[in-house]
Amino acid sequence: MFLRKELPVRLANTMREVNLLPDNLLNRPSVGLVQSWYMQSFLELLEYENKSPEDPRVLDNFLHVLINIRNRHNDVVPTMAQGVIEYKEKF
Repeated sequence: MFLRKELPVRLANTMREVNLLPDNLLNRPSVGLVQSWYMQSFLELLEYENKSPEDPRVLDNFLHVLINIRNRHNDVVPTMAQGVIEYKEKF
């Protein structure tokens, strides 16, 4: 399963990129919320890193995790935009 290995790598890379933002922006509540979404998704995916892809229950659970992650990340762009607005209002 390609996604089992690749998605945590991509999420980690995105998390690293977000952490490179200026501290004043990182400290905005909306940006912190996005960071928590990425961390939660990353940890959820790590649970499947070594599970057997041959087990239908594992595959079904993994599918549900992917759907939850997709739904969680639906609002990343507007939430980050809200973080920029919060930053502009503060500074």
